[in-house]
Amino acid sequence: MEEALLFGRGENEIFLKARGHITARHCPALRDRTGDLENGEGVPRDFFVDLSECDYMDSTFIGVLAGINKRLRKGGKRLILVAPREECVKLLRGLGVYSLFGVIDAASAPAPGPLERLSAGEDTSAELLLRAHEELMELSP
Repeated sequence: MEEALLFGRGENEIFLKARGHITARHCPALRDRTGDLENGEGVPRDFFVDLSECDYMDSTFIGVLAGINKRLRKGGKRLILVAPREECVKLLRGLGVYSLFGVIDAASAPAPGPLERLSAGEDTSAELLLRAHEELMELSP
């Protein structure tokens, strides 16, 4: 299966679709697209992450999702996983973050508009790696 992270932003929602193995290489472009959430701007009504074609996610990507979810929660919202495959559910449960997200099936998700392929870089900054893992550590008791 091809590796791809697809991104789309509508008027009130953000859509992310993960295909194949999603790793730290995909995270810089995702952070660039969602950076406005850092300061409370651009917070969407809904943020959907379609995992129906995702075979694997590494801890950096999961940490980035946890960080996005944390910022959404400040506005009373949360990230919504769409049809996560069993492999992804196991990974999220293993890190203790599955219950933080909303989960819906594919039929319940709205149809996304046009999606843009985010580039997967060769280098991921140490700062991004550290921040993603700090997001996960903050969730640990």
